[in-house]
Amino acid sequence: MKTTRIETERLMMREFQETDLEDFFEVIAQEEVYQWLGDRRKKSREEAEDILRYFIGESKKPGTMILAVIQKETNQLIGQAGIKYLKPIEGMEYFYALHQDAWNQGFATEMGRAVTGHYKKEFPDETLSAVVYPENQRSKKVLRKLGFQQKGHKEAFGAVLEYYQLPWICHPSEDMLFCTKMTEDGIHGQREGSAVLD
Repeated sequence: MKTTRIETERLMMREFQETDLEDFFEVIAQEEVYQWLGDRRKKSREEAEDILRYFIGESKKPGTMILAVIQKETNQLIGQAGIKYLKPIEGMEYFYALHQDAWNQGFATEMGRAVTGHYKKEFPDETLSAVVYPENQRSKKVLRKLGFQQKGHKEAFGAVLEYYQLPWICHPSEDMLFCTKMTEDGIHGQREGSAVLD
């Protein structure tokens, strides 16, 4: 079975393993993190274990990608990033979370560009969306940096969330990916890092 590993200059993203539980729980147990995730409720260690197993199982589905984010310098799991089907928006959702110690270092943008770029290379016809709590200014800033554009609002997780879509057209080129995105001031291109498939 094909597994996914994506690398950037500072990060390595791979599929979750059961041995990631303690590091994963440390990330989502932080109030600064979980207040923006799903139903915004603090999860117990047992619930975190269930979520981790769910991520591992979902990653086996075609078109789904849920990855642990590892900082290369420390070999530490610092977050998650993925793309999966979200029923309330009837489409594929990009989502992520980072340990608070990893904030303000550009990691969210770095991993977001790599993950969405890799996904669009694999599934060029698939529309990527994202939902965010209206008061989550950090994530909205990240989404805009990734090229997402707000398209309205959607109800999910018992709340009305801001709804974004990524209007990229991507073209594979050897081991790189060249993507163009439409913005208000024209077409912009950027090259993304390589993705390794085992």
